[in-house]
Amino acid sequence: MRGGRPEKSELKQSVWFWHLKAFSCDHMAITRLVHRTGVTGSVGDEKEIYSRMCLLVSVFGLCAMLGSIATEKVSPRPSLKSFRDDYDNVAKTCVAVGYVKENCKNNHNKRNMIIAFQTKGIANIHTVSQGKTVMFGEVDLNLGGGYNSVKGVFIAPKAGVYIFGWKIFTDTNKIAYTSLVVNGKRRAYNPCHNNGHGIDMTCSEMAVVRMAAGDKAWIDSFYSTASINSKWCSFSGFML
Repeated sequence: MRGGRPEKSELKQSVWFWHLKAFSCDHMAITRLVHRTGVTGSVGDEKEIYSRMCLLVSVFGLCAMLGSIATEKVSPRPSLKSFRDDYDNVAKTCVAVGYVKENCKNNHNKRNMIIAFQTKGIANIHTVSQGKTVMFGEVDLNLGGGYNSVKGVFIAPKAGVYIFGWKIFTDTNKIAYTSLVVNGKRRAYNPCHNNGHGIDMTCSEMAVVRMAAGDKAWIDSFYSTASINSKWCSFSGFML
């Protein structure tokens, strides 16, 4: 019942009940039916016929009522949260029992994957030509396996919002203009221009980027040749 109004199925059951009650218990109706069929006999015979007819009508009404209930279509619509909970439960069960198809396990793991990397140092390079990738040789952390130290490129394991940060160290009277490149497009700049004063210079920058699975990010030199002191450089990132 919704808001004081009976459901459709409740109305059907009520109608069948009162039709059955009215017809099966109406002696006059049964008597008229007997006379119409031309059946005659003693009072005892009429009572026997009445009883049988009552039983027959009652059974017929009951069957009709049950048939109506059985054919009533119910189409529950679960909420989105309920659907997601059921899906997660299936995925967890799939992983727990060691289901043979790796896709099931992989999809579940990707949803709960922590993605973060931290690199430092530059592999045997102190100058980087314009447009070339800055290579960070030592990998301290690579959760999710997104950073490729051979190519100096981070590949997003899954879609999301990522935060990147990098630090460049340059010597006195040197420059190192670097940028964060995502899929070939520069998204953030870190110009480090050391005008002297007898000291070295450290320059840092951070960027927030939305990435799709498989997108690539790296650091390059965007202006002239970058002079970089490898010991104090780093490149890191993680997914929110």
